[in-house]
Amino acid sequence: MIATVNRIKATPQQGLASRRMRRPQVRWTPEEIEALVSLMVDLRKDEPVSSALHLLQNAQKVLPDDRQRPIMTLQAVPELVEMFSQAWAQSQKALEESKPVIVEALVDPRKVLAEVPLKELAGVLFARIAGKFDELSQAISYRAPIVTPCPIVSAPAVGQQTAKPRLKRIAIVGLLRDQFAEVEKRVNGKAELRFIDKEHSRTDIPVVDYVIVQKHTGHKWYNAAQKQRPSKDVVFVDGGITQTTQRVYDLISRQEKQ
Repeated sequence: MIATVNRIKATPQQGLASRRMRRPQVRWTPEEIEALVSLMVDLRKDEPVSSALHLLQNAQKVLPDDRQRPIMTLQAVPELVEMFSQAWAQSQKALEESKPVIVEALVDPRKVLAEVPLKELAGVLFARIAGKFDELSQAISYRAPIVTPCPIVSAPAVGQQTAKPRLKRIAIVGLLRDQFAEVEKRVNGKAELRFIDKEHSRTDIPVVDYVIVQKHTGHKWYNAAQKQRPSKDVVFVDGGITQTTQRVYDLISRQEKQ
């Protein structure tokens, strides 16, 4: 007698369950969410018409491959969307507050001059004393907007050196020694760079303003930097000498804009 073997076919539900068992669902940590939100804000400044979903998909590139998620709708990450909305609103508010204030002069010159601080008024008078005072009076009479003048700073004495602004200190994790030396050469003294060997067992970050972490180093160094520096000062770089150098200049420019 020939035995008949019945083959049991897996149902679609069983196949889906099997795939879920093979790849556990990724749940982002608060630090990863904060890093994604920060990068989404930066991307929105360069791509103002891009949707939040598109920004999130691009921002995930800073995470290791095994920490990325296939997000198809923002309903899957409501907490992140809310944090992004708040962060974007705060950045726009800060941008508005940083704009210079223009004071519209009134018709009565005496009332305008009475509202100007004495120190600033003295600076204006000193600047106009060589035949410029008539121009100020004419501008006030025609309601011309006047930018509040800055106090006049006396020039340093002969031989006295002015204090140079402190260079930004930037730590770089993941480059080889010769690669780091090339980045230092390209930066040309515009920032103080600190080399960190990714092979060290201890993940101590020196006192710096920013930390650049090579993506191939894994999540260990990124998490360590997040604990020792604000999230906005820690960035991932997926590249070598050229991209690292560009990121250094981006951080220098960010500080100059602030």
